[in-house]
Amino acid sequence: MKDKKTLNSKLNSLNYYVIFDCDGVIVDDRRTYYVAIHKTVNFFMKKLHFPLFRKSEIIEFKFKNGINNDWDLVMFGILKRIGKYKKGISHINGMKILKETTGIDYDEIVNTFDSIYYSIKKRERLFLKESFFRYLKKKNFKLGIVSGRIK
Repeated sequence: MKDKKTLNSKLNSLNYYVIFDCDGVIVDDRRTYYVAIHKTVNFFMKKLHFPLFRKSEIIEFKFKNGINNDWDLVMFGILKRIGKYKKGISHINGMKILKETTGIDYDEIVNTFDSIYYSIKKRERLFLKESFFRYLKKKNFKLGIVSGRIK
């Protein structure tokens, strides 16, 4: 019995850390980010008079090409639709080609995406409830959140 008390005492004195990703782990963002990506890329398709993307098409393009930045996904989606996308193209070269061939500046993509995203952000729901985090904190876990979100 003494060994069990000693073990519990030692375990209680240790620092445990749990780090969570925000999007897709704490927050269900499927009804916001994918919608914002789709609406943003199609905003530019309409502006350029090119065929619109289906939502499934732009999401498939994201995963097939490993594009994890939503603004870049819009930029590369535009380049794909106008026939200027090559797999592995850098962000810098993508911005240059986009500006030269369409007149669209990367900041315009960022501003358009952000405007659309923040107008629908209220659709997001928590996967993990606040009580879960209170429980971990009560058990002396140190908590952290990592995210690509800028706000």
